[in-house]
Amino acid sequence: MDENNDLAHNAMCHVPFKLVRKLCSTMVPYDHENFDKICRYSFDLITQKRIKIEDCEEQYILSKIRHSFMKHTKFNESSHFENLYLNLKTLSSAKSTVNIGDLLYCLFMLSNHNNSKQDIISVTNNVQKLKFHTPDTFGSTDYEHALRNINEKYGEINMRKNVNHVIRPHTIYGDTNHDYEITSKYSLLARDLICIFQGLPGKHISFNANEKFSFDIARSDIFEINDLFFAKRLSVLGQHFKSIKTYSNTTMSNSLKGFVCQSFGSALDEQINDFYKLMTNIQSNYHKRNNGDVTLHKLNIWTYETCVRFEALSNLIGKCRSKKGGALISVVYDFMRHGDPIVSESIRIILSKVVKPIRSMLNHWIFYGELKDEFKEFFICINENSHISSTMNNDFWLDKYSVNKTMLPGFISKEQAYKILIIGKAISMLREVSSNRLTIILPVYDQLKQSFENSNLETLFNKKSYDNSNDFASLLEYVYKEISQTALNILNDRYTLYGHFVAHKRYLLLEQGDFINYLMELFYPIINRPANKLKLYTLSQTLENAIRKTNAQYDCSEVLNRIDIFLEKSLPNENGWNIFALKYRIDGPISTIFNEQSQIIYSKIFMLFWKIKRVHFSLNHFWVDLKLASGKLSNLPKSFKCIFNHFNFTAYQILSFVNTIERYFNYLIESRWLHIKNELDHPRNLDRLIKAHQVFLQNVVKKIFFENSNDLTIQFNNISEHIFTFIDKLESFLNEIKSSSHEHIQNQWNDVQTEYEDEIDANYNFWLINFSKMFHKEILFFLELLVETEEDDLQELCFSIDFNKYYKCTVLANMNE
Repeated sequence: MDENNDLAHNAMCHVPFKLVRKLCSTMVPYDHENFDKICRYSFDLITQKRIKIEDCEEQYILSKIRHSFMKHTKFNESSHFENLYLNLKTLSSAKSTVNIGDLLYCLFMLSNHNNSKQDIISVTNNVQKLKFHTPDTFGSTDYEHALRNINEKYGEINMRKNVNHVIRPHTIYGDTNHDYEITSKYSLLARDLICIFQGLPGKHISFNANEKFSFDIARSDIFEINDLFFAKRLSVLGQHFKSIKTYSNTTMSNSLKGFVCQSFGSALDEQINDFYKLMTNIQSNYHKRNNGDVTLHKLNIWTYETCVRFEALSNLIGKCRSKKGGALISVVYDFMRHGDPIVSESIRIILSKVVKPIRSMLNHWIFYGELKDEFKEFFICINENSHISSTMNNDFWLDKYSVNKTMLPGFISKEQAYKILIIGKAISMLREVSSNRLTIILPVYDQLKQSFENSNLETLFNKKSYDNSNDFASLLEYVYKEISQTALNILNDRYTLYGHFVAHKRYLLLEQGDFINYLMELFYPIINRPANKLKLYTLSQTLENAIRKTNAQYDCSEVLNRIDIFLEKSLPNENGWNIFALKYRIDGPISTIFNEQSQIIYSKIFMLFWKIKRVHFSLNHFWVDLKLASGKLSNLPKSFKCIFNHFNFTAYQILSFVNTIERYFNYLIESRWLHIKNELDHPRNLDRLIKAHQVFLQNVVKKIFFENSNDLTIQFNNISEHIFTFIDKLESFLNEIKSSSHEHIQNQWNDVQTEYEDEIDANYNFWLINFSKMFHKEILFFLELLVETEEDDLQELCFSIDFNKYYKCTVLANMNE
């Protein structure tokens, strides 16, 4: 007794004990005879950490009791306890007279203090010592005392006739009726959850119309709220299962969605089959003799990985519903980068099955050059507006096939996609060239095909950590080099590709000077007329004559037979000079490089260069006529000779400008041609040569037509129009002179010298003076525009035109005047 007083005295010196006393006083008055005992016991529970305050909750105490049974391997007692607890729960819900939480608390404390001599206290609204009775020893006095406590705590209740069946509060007794057997509630929940997991409704819990968790209200009194919450959390697996199962069945039954979607549905169906195997094992454990072995916690552990996978697959399905083909594969591939290794491995298995249709299309395209894509799932597509049926068509390489970026899988880069596009087109060309005997022109064809088809599917998307490449990328690069190099060698050896490039430069870019000058000389008398009066046969004969009498005759017949004449027939009233052009007929495999678009560009460049050659030839030709006319008309007055001199000076000024422009254009072509020559001298692959040719044409057109400056283009066209106006005026002047004999002109001039002197000045001298001033201003404005540009080429052109500061000095002189 002294020891207890000392312990109480020492404990009361601590603040925690004071707090415990305050807490206990809220339930038991200070003057109660058991108050100190309750406080010491409560403080002992807290300080020794036998159990936490919240452990008084019914379910937690229940779990502690179960754990105690399992710890001492008392399985039969545990099963019997569960049956008794369920029976007691059913009766308590019907009569609401038993405080099960207090009862479980007492049982738990009794099991922990069965060797202790001190009493066990039940902390309730009515604090009293708990007494344990059996139905045989339960007396009437005890019954009356218990009934008063029940009425005080729960209010008046309806008593049955047989008072022996009334449940006494805080009293435990056993059920002697063994015929009335109730299954454990955890077994009921486990059985229902096994059904829920497979998308089937359970007896007590199921899914409502909105696919959400619901339970049978009529049996809800059996289960505690935390039991239902735990079951609800586990039932999410069933929701994911139904979502995956529905999507899998829909995609597999609908062939219009494409092969990739069907493969995706099949891969999901395999995941479902694996889940069925797991459910079979769980059900076999459930149907054993002791079905209590399948608990909610065990179900949680057994289905944890599956739940994680199915949740990820449900999210994946939500992102893939509107996708197909390569777009769907991209979503799956991106999902494979999930941080959870369980999900990542599952998605990797699914992706290896989903890519099979794309892999089949890829193999067929690379090694047969044919596109088998019934549902437009492949990232190589046929252009909708394309009607090209043969690889020999000049638009095959650029226009028939293209890369559909929306269907590009995430593990194939854009660069790899374009290489795959080129490989397929090159194989298609080689098959047509070799009459489907690829092994003759490509000896490693069978080896490449076998290596590619036997490679693991996972090489498509398993990238290495350092260089972001994989075995598929290495194999693709090798196939690309071999096939493209072979295609380029075939074009060089069998179709003289180098010769066709040189022919374009010589005849369409006017590099063959003797041929162009002689052709201009032959055409000059017959082409200066309306287009509807030109005879194509006559022009063709003239072209053949020019070829035979110049160095062009030494070119191979394969090249010369392709040179032809083109006239724009849509302009019948236009002058022949403006609609004439040379063209180079293209057919066969070389049309992959010299396509129709490139031929249009060559024609456009030819017409510009032809116009410059015409100016050069016309001014030189008229200069000779002026010299001859002025020599024969030596006795003419000074005013007439002034016209000759003025024409000569203006013509020389125009020739100087035109020659400078011509040299600038030739410099541009030669400097850009070096890139094509480098590709021809060191052939690597066909696509590089095609791109180099395209870049060459684009750069030349951009420079010679001044496409970077709209003002420069307009000004250059204005200067060209003024030049041709001068040529027409000079030609009309020479024609007037030639129309009469020289003696007649001199005699006529002596007779009417005064009368026609003013008219001659008005027609020629005044016109020439005004034209010179106007042309001078146009050149100055053109130079100003060149100076304003930031391009080095145009800056050099400005310096070349006015290298001696003629135009600048003329402006200063006019300003001084």
